[in-house]
Amino acid sequence: MNHKDKRRTVCVSSQVFCAVGCKFCATGANKFEKNLSCQEIIEQVLFVNRHLKHKEEIVTNIVFMGMGEPFLNFDEVIKAIQILKDEECLGIGARHITVSTSGIVPKIYAFTDLNLHTRLAISLHAPNDKLRSELMPLNKRYPLSELMKACDYYTQQTNKRISYEYVLNDEPEISAL
Repeated sequence: MNHKDKRRTVCVSSQVFCAVGCKFCATGANKFEKNLSCQEIIEQVLFVNRHLKHKEEIVTNIVFMGMGEPFLNFDEVIKAIQILKDEECLGIGARHITVSTSGIVPKIYAFTDLNLHTRLAISLHAPNDKLRSELMPLNKRYPLSELMKACDYYTQQTNKRISYEYVLNDEPEISAL
């Protein structure tokens, strides 16, 4: 993503397709194939960075919001973040890295406890459990009450805000709920 202020953000995939199956996401319409290795994750960033260097630009921000659920490939995503932050690699600042999750509650706690200083985004997409479970089957396992406790834990421990993602859907049967 090119921003007017010269930021260059790359959305990084952590899996080939996704097992979460959110109704609004094209990635979940395909059968989950595999988790990406740390190397495969980093190669995405390096590929974009090489392309930008021809324009005398560099990747400034990374969002784990491509294909897949990052917290279902937790160890490889964490390794990739640590390497991408390292000054010997790209030296991307922690506040310029965001991990977006559909709400894998135990991994939100684990991510928080690692104290990586990176940002967290939550794919919320519904104001209640009934609608969220219809849109995001994962909500049946980790309902909003548990998700919000994990989010509170993150903000209390890190003193950082969370970004909440919300897709508006104008399908009559959904908006009537």
